[in-house]
Amino acid sequence: MEETPDAIAVVFDKQQLTYRELNIRANKLAHHLQKLGVVPDVIVGICVELSLEMIVTLLGILKAGGAYLPLDPNLPQERLKFMLKDAQVLVLLTQQKLLKHFEDFSNPIICIDKDWATITQHSQENPTSCVTLDNLAYVIYTSGSTGKPKGVLLQHRGLSNLAASQIEVFNLQPSNHILQFASLSFDASIFEIVMALQTGATLYLANKESLLPGQPLLQLLREKAITHVTLPPAVLAVLPTESLPALQTIICAGESCTDDIVKRWWNSQRRFFNAYGPTEATVWSTIAEISIMSEKPPIGRPITNTQIYILDKHLQPLPIGIAGELYISGEGLAQSYLNRPELTTEKFILNPFSDKNKARLYKTGDLARYRPDGNIEFLGRIDNQVKIRGFRIELSEIETVLKYHQSVQKAIVIAKDNLSDDKYLVAYIVPNVETQNFPSLLRKFLKEKLPEYMIPKAFVVLDSLPLTASGKVDRLALTELDSYASRLIDKTFIAPRTPTESTLAKIWAEVLNVERVGIYDNFFDLGGDSLLTVRLMKQIDKQFERELPLSNLFLNPTIESLATSLSSATDSLPWSPLVPIQPAGSSPPFFCVHPIFGVVFPNYELAHHLGKNQPFYGLQPIGLDGKSSPLTNIEDMAAHYIEALRSVQPKGPYFLGGWSFGGWVAFEMAQQLQKSGEEVALLAVLDTLAPIPGNIPSLGNGLKFMLTTVARYIWPFFLDYLYLIIAIARNRINSLTSWLTNFNIIVQNSFWEPLTRYSQRESLTRTLQTNLFSHLILKEDATVNVIPEESKLRLLSELAIRPMLRVFYANSQAVLNYVPQAYPKEINLFRTKVQSSIAKEDPSMGWHQLTVGGTEIYHIPGNHLTMLRKPHIQILAAQLKACIEKAQNLK
Repeated sequence: MEETPDAIAVVFDKQQLTYRELNIRANKLAHHLQKLGVVPDVIVGICVELSLEMIVTLLGILKAGGAYLPLDPNLPQERLKFMLKDAQVLVLLTQQKLLKHFEDFSNPIICIDKDWATITQHSQENPTSCVTLDNLAYVIYTSGSTGKPKGVLLQHRGLSNLAASQIEVFNLQPSNHILQFASLSFDASIFEIVMALQTGATLYLANKESLLPGQPLLQLLREKAITHVTLPPAVLAVLPTESLPALQTIICAGESCTDDIVKRWWNSQRRFFNAYGPTEATVWSTIAEISIMSEKPPIGRPITNTQIYILDKHLQPLPIGIAGELYISGEGLAQSYLNRPELTTEKFILNPFSDKNKARLYKTGDLARYRPDGNIEFLGRIDNQVKIRGFRIELSEIETVLKYHQSVQKAIVIAKDNLSDDKYLVAYIVPNVETQNFPSLLRKFLKEKLPEYMIPKAFVVLDSLPLTASGKVDRLALTELDSYASRLIDKTFIAPRTPTESTLAKIWAEVLNVERVGIYDNFFDLGGDSLLTVRLMKQIDKQFERELPLSNLFLNPTIESLATSLSSATDSLPWSPLVPIQPAGSSPPFFCVHPIFGVVFPNYELAHHLGKNQPFYGLQPIGLDGKSSPLTNIEDMAAHYIEALRSVQPKGPYFLGGWSFGGWVAFEMAQQLQKSGEEVALLAVLDTLAPIPGNIPSLGNGLKFMLTTVARYIWPFFLDYLYLIIAIARNRINSLTSWLTNFNIIVQNSFWEPLTRYSQRESLTRTLQTNLFSHLILKEDATVNVIPEESKLRLLSELAIRPMLRVFYANSQAVLNYVPQAYPKEINLFRTKVQSSIAKEDPSMGWHQLTVGGTEIYHIPGNHLTMLRKPHIQILAAQLKACIEKAQNLK
């Protein structure tokens, strides 16, 4: 930090911190923590979503002298409670949105977002602490054989040795870009963080969607010019091997690396390493740089200040080529297991080969042997511990938890390999009583107690477990059982009925390594995960020549629903004002009216943030298809939209809303529904001036608004919107290119021509032509995939600029002609702080004059247009969702 204080330390999305800024923030937090009693060996919990603040909190804890304990908010509540109690966490650092996970925690909780104003009052100078190499740095919980996870206590000595070894092995430079791929609760994360920050390099954080193996991760590596990346073999196996000129170093770690992975990724311009090490040895213990192809990549030689021994059961060294248990000694060994003295004594033994007082060996349980060249070859495990996608799992922990279920008499869990050499878990159950839907019940039971990666892929019910001659469970015999032929199926098996379903079933069976798949089987219940999702979608793309977004599978997780999605005729849809942006969900539907320029695409992100359980329909105007004349009367629009929404919801109570001009139409719809005897449970007006004298703009002012404010903010909506539909309209790229070429002609021939200067048109056209396709190619946003295919094609027609301008003109006329009546119920107004002078004088923006039931006002950050963009959209969605739930409860 002292050498390059202004260099970029950490980047997340479009945010970044220099080393100076990162140090100041961490120092302020460290002083605050010390005031709360944090001293060396005190454990501080971290439960923070991926962000710059996550790195600030970690460094703040270390600077205060404490040790950090990562807590994943996605873990079962029971597991989080156990970890907090077991570790005796003194202080918890979290965010306000995550407080619900810690309602029973009685010690101090710091919300780094809500409490930052208090934290920032502390000194920005480096704090003083009495930390030594023997003090704790962090605690990581791993799977435990007793049915509970076990905490591993890691010291600064090991962390310091890790940092020194990285510099020696990887030739790290300040110009390097390091990707943090691992989550904070996985010890590989500290490996990545230290790699970047110790050398003045830049650490890049990314959201989960960007880290999906496949095009999202490939795009991230390319966009951010990542030079060093640490990835598990399961990710490297499916990541496309496209050109990544900036990538200098790949570190394969987390589980056994295969020669196929080396062949995929090794080249003379890039360094490829295979790393090995358990959590108990501070992330890594050996490293091999692969410079030649071999049948099986070795795990190499010990890192600095580390010794490796391969011993027999009498702790005698074994000769070259003879397999034995791998033992580790050196600076990286953990202090102990937390509150597990017996296990510590069993696993950390005195080192008979060292003259140092109290030198120890760690029994890894790994089977290995020395090769003639001095490299170590990893052979597997000598016990029932496995690694799946880099996660370390004690099978006995799953077995113990299963036995807690009242209907389970005996349980054995084994790991099997599929056709792609990927491991998956199978549970063999001897039940006490016959139970319907047993797999679903067991899966739900385990999800309440174990992380997702520890849930078995299949459950096989047996009358009894096979035994060896000595009376022990014969695990080998279990591995030879056909788990999928024997497994219980949640629903009656129904074979595919159509060619599309048959093709999909064959693809699923191949990817999931199962014998058969019914049309109602859920991909994820059968063991599907993000890696298998990538493989599945590739196969679907190949078979159907349809490139579907990954999230399509999350929306359609069964053969039947996915086949319907693929087979639906979407090229000649009848025009409808109703656009089902998100039709699924058990809540009452929310109907949102278009703004003055008619299009509904700004609503797709709002629909996404309201959640999958909230049906969301957009209302678009007549005339947007370019075939009909737009309506010029708000009363007629309201009547037309009411007729359309009744096709989805024939009777009230109705939940209505509208943004900008749409607020007026929603207001009139509510009036007409009330007068017809229907109940309107919610009327949400999104930043709309009330239609009262003084608020109604002239047509000229409206166009001025379009050319200034709208022109500045609307194009991000267009770009997102075009990307939204591009996955299903790739065959229309040529016509889209033609549209861009003729954009200037379209504008010239529209009524907008007199109001736009030539230079403005030319600038606007150049902006679109320069930035559009790079945006389409590079952008990857999970929210764009929530809209049904039918709605995407309906939205496609909105690309016609001339119809949109006709709609704008018609809506402007409707504004001038509208005479509102008083509304008998309450109006919910969501307004921004950036407003006209009129709105500033009246907090209700004039709506108090038009409502008998009063106006409930909610303040949203941003301005009239950015309120529908991140991050402000999240606040709007949260407040709107609360209003919907409140209205439901009042019914």
